[in-house]
Amino acid sequence: MLSVGISACLVADQLRYDGRDKKNPSLLALSGCRVNYVPFCPEVGCGMSVPREPMQLEGDPQEPRLITVTTRQDKTDLIKIWSKKQISGLEQKNLSGFIFKNRSPSCGLSKVPVTISSSGPARSRVVGGIGLFAMEVKKHFPQMPMVEEDDLSSYAAIDNFLEMVRVFRDLSSVNGRDDSA
Repeated sequence: MLSVGISACLVADQLRYDGRDKKNPSLLALSGCRVNYVPFCPEVGCGMSVPREPMQLEGDPQEPRLITVTTRQDKTDLIKIWSKKQISGLEQKNLSGFIFKNRSPSCGLSKVPVTISSSGPARSRVVGGIGLFAMEVKKHFPQMPMVEEDDLSSYAAIDNFLEMVRVFRDLSSVNGRDDSA
């Protein structure tokens, strides 16, 4: 059985900011037979409610801030502190891969919109940022296979990812568990 971290909204009920889920039937079908999922939700984990105000990344795409859309509250430190605390717990779970929710300001791996302020009233959005929790996971486990759920749109893609996860697990057990660079 492979242990894979997964954004909780892909396998659990109603954790998203709007009180809904984004369950993925293909990924759910793997649970229990080939994969042991370890779900995580940074927003709920750090105490935010469901539903909650939408948030977005803003500023420098390399060091973005997590800002609520309407009330303009900065939630960056809250998510970053929670994320860093979770890393040691994740190490203990011997995970061999991660599946992240695409475009999420906390869990998106590569295609997260980042709003960049420019001089004057104009604001631009750049796609290509990384969610704050995904950033911490990627820093701490740089060799571990990681994908966004939209990268797993076919059974062939899922099988390919699970093979990478299996190889990573097998190599980690042979070499001793050191996922850091």
